[in-house]
Amino acid sequence: MHKLTRKQILLLASLIFGMFFGAGNLIFPVHLGQLAGKNWSLAGIGFLISATLLPLGALVALSKTRATGLYDFAKPVAKWYGILFLIMNHMALGPMFATPRTAALGYQFSIGSLIPNKYSSIGLFLFSLIFFGLAYYLSVHETGLIKIIGKILNPIFLVIIAILFLVAFIIPMGSLHHAPTLATYLYTPSTSGFLEGYNTMDALAALAFGVTIIRTLRNYKITNENAIAKYTIKSGILAMVLCAIIYLGMILLGTLSLNKFSLSENGGIALSEIIKYYFGNLGLVFMAALTILAVFTTAMGLIASFAQDFSSQFHFIGYKGWLRLTTLLSFITANFGLNTIINWTMPFLMILYPLAMALIIPALCSNLFDNHRLVYRFTTAFTLIPALFGGIQSLPVHTQVGERLSAFYVSTTPFASIGLGWILPTLCGLILGVIVQKFFKYYFPDSIKI
Repeated sequence: MHKLTRKQILLLASLIFGMFFGAGNLIFPVHLGQLAGKNWSLAGIGFLISATLLPLGALVALSKTRATGLYDFAKPVAKWYGILFLIMNHMALGPMFATPRTAALGYQFSIGSLIPNKYSSIGLFLFSLIFFGLAYYLSVHETGLIKIIGKILNPIFLVIIAILFLVAFIIPMGSLHHAPTLATYLYTPSTSGFLEGYNTMDALAALAFGVTIIRTLRNYKITNENAIAKYTIKSGILAMVLCAIIYLGMILLGTLSLNKFSLSENGGIALSEIIKYYFGNLGLVFMAALTILAVFTTAMGLIASFAQDFSSQFHFIGYKGWLRLTTLLSFITANFGLNTIINWTMPFLMILYPLAMALIIPALCSNLFDNHRLVYRFTTAFTLIPALFGGIQSLPVHTQVGERLSAFYVSTTPFASIGLGWILPTLCGLILGVIVQKFFKYYFPDSIKI
């Protein structure tokens, strides 16, 4: 059986890291550090659980179920649901929200800050045209992804991050003893940190990137399912450990920055202030390089995984055709602007994320019920209603009906007020599904088939 060398495992881990780590992964932990103050460590633990362990759990779940993509992963509920979940997940992570956001963020934190407001539309148009043109060009050949992201772009990004950390921690801005700037970080820092990490939504991305990782392994002539699972988990752990190190460094930078700056509106502004403090006007170039490298590798991973999953299920268009389509649609959406994209992202993700967890959680404990579809169906059915309510709760457009439904949801469902109302229903569905499956398996063994 063919085996990966240590160098190949590191390259695969670098590819996974590069696809995951976008601009949002830079700005969320910095903002967390400012919000948490002296409770940065407890908040950081919560953040790491949701921002690294949940995505790693998704990769492990894919490996355990031997799924080769989103369709395979979701089809235990039903074949039609597998297709629907694939489309919903890739549209949200692809041309509707996440992929366009990479270009919009790259523009805002690079040349967008230098261009007068009256020219911002044409500036975004030209930037996103070049951005997605390059992303398409470099993603046309699937086998080139690991070389471009793993060998070239990602190492450059890590060198820039290392320089920032080296300077900032040799010459710190001050102490780490500032009081939290938000009350929730004073009383429940770990929970608040968990919720901030939840905003990265990387568990969804892990499910989408799974197909790219598997195809990369097959290009390395790893075809055995057990070997694919082993190398996915091993490289995924390395990638998430690297993410965790950078997250902690960014959290510390955010907390230290309170000695020089007041609480910023978002982590992007805070990171810009920190970089400018250490590097002056050169810091603007530094920030631009840091952000563009972060978002560009993620954009490549997103458009490639979209094209790979869609081409494997819908054969009337090949990989390059789907790649062209998602790149074009992402370019169009990006030009609606970052604020519009962010405002409409959350409602869709508040529906999709619980539905993804309703697949990931059973998959992680699938040995308990022989990976039977009945358990997936119960878990998903119990998750669907709170997921829909969560989406309504997050709509940027408020109506009387929507507000009444949201009020009912928050008043009747534990944790709904913090966006986690799906947790108890999902666990109840899982437990009930396992009980029902065990009952039928014991008393009516011939009536229940996998």
